[in-house]
Amino acid sequence: MNALKEAGGVARVADVLSGIPDLTVSCAWDALWALIGRGQVAHHHIRAHQVNLEFHSLIRLTEGVDHEHC
Repeated sequence: MNALKEAGGVARVADVLSGIPDLTVSCAWDALWALIGRGQVAHHHIRAHQVNLEFHSLIRLTEGVDHEHC
């Protein structure tokens, strides 16, 4: 979450996952999907519901969610 906050709310998946120390890539992906599932992060793409979320994709903090307590 800090990587997204520091990037102004939008960042590449790769940048966010690389900022999570001591986690394997698979665990970091699981953490990202948990945030997406809770509605705190979203795929930042005009057709997000039609394209896959990839390592190079952009993600964003969602609006109206308290991101301070994540």
